[in-house]
Amino acid sequence: MKKINSTLLFGIFGILIPVIIFSSCSTQQSAWGSKKDLKLSYRFDGVTHLNYQIISTFRQTMTIMEQPMEITSDEMLRFVAKPTKKIDNGQTLNIEIDEMTTKIVTPRGDVEEDLGALKGKRFNMDLGDHGEEGSLSQAQAITYQSTTGQEMNVASRFQAFFPNLPDQAVKMKETWITIDTVVEETSAGRLEMMFKGNNRLIGFEKWNDIDCIKVLTTYNGTINGTGTEQGMEMITSGTLSGTETWYFAYKEGYYVKGVNDGIMEGSVTTSGAQEMVIPLKREYRMVVSLY
Repeated sequence: MKKINSTLLFGIFGILIPVIIFSSCSTQQSAWGSKKDLKLSYRFDGVTHLNYQIISTFRQTMTIMEQPMEITSDEMLRFVAKPTKKIDNGQTLNIEIDEMTTKIVTPRGDVEEDLGALKGKRFNMDLGDHGEEGSLSQAQAITYQSTTGQEMNVASRFQAFFPNLPDQAVKMKETWITIDTVVEETSAGRLEMMFKGNNRLIGFEKWNDIDCIKVLTTYNGTINGTGTEQGMEMITSGTLSGTETWYFAYKEGYYVKGVNDGIMEGSVTTSGAQEMVIPLKREYRMVVSLY
């Protein structure tokens, strides 16, 4: 067997090492894929906690016994989301409510709810890799009294908070369909909203130096509910439509910001002591951002 010259041997290694390194780097792919072929998921890479703020407003007009009426509402909710552990196809988040305020303006006067007791309340919820919210029983147990005296809970605020991501990799301008359901349960009844959204990836944009994708969602849906108030049975039905522009930190894997504008049109039918059909229209906006 011929001996290999040591100089030649080191020369071969000198060639092989960069070739191996280059090959390794070229085949290694980031968790989010590439800008041309994005793999979107909730990962919270390098994130210990996120502070979210939701500002919700609406203007509702209705006609009761031929008399027009207008109600406006302003609500602010701040909370901290902390990823605590990895689970199958997702992770568990710990949610701590920092502040919640509500002001309602009606023809009979202004009402501000005292929600200070919610500060510091915590619950765990599961979040799937693509935005599926689950395990909200602890949130349902966090209750408060509304301006009408009904007992409500905070679960509905989180049932569809995180935008749904596509199961497959997407390219710029591609779309994906999502379906969400939000159920509001109070001591007086139950209201269910179902949404079908068409999501379109429309660009890349920075928000406070965070690299984000920008998504435009166009949605429509239905609203149905039953309840009782002051001895009257009420049935609510209607339709929903709107658009939402939202931002997602695709490299780290978390929701950054969203602006949702929509309209709900429908009616409330009462029976019992008084039977009537009350047509109504609600124009609303919800702005989510980190703070």
